[in-house]
Amino acid sequence: MIEPREKAYLLAVSGAISDTAFDYGDIAFFAAGLLIKRYPHLLKERYPFLEILPDDPAVLIEDIGLKRGYLKKGGLVDFQKASEILIRELRAGKIGKISFETPRDYENEAL
Repeated sequence: MIEPREKAYLLAVSGAISDTAFDYGDIAFFAAGLLIKRYPHLLKERYPFLEILPDDPAVLIEDIGLKRGYLKKGGLVDFQKASEILIRELRAGKIGKISFETPRDYENEAL
């Protein structure tokens, strides 16, 4: 297992770790949190239907699923499908140029 867990999630989000090692929902939740924190402007550009960018990663994924029509019976958002599309678009560069790690991240680790 890769420690700390955040490093494993970073690798999974980038596709460096097989998709079978993690659940898409877990890595999408992690990625959504990272994008909200570091790249809110890119999220707004890619998903212009987001009038207000949510602070909660789960709400972001749900909003994407709802607006894209990824619904299950009963009108519930298909969180798995919405998670998969977020990760695929992120990996394909459709959200923009994203850096998963920055020099500041390493400086903070050293402290």
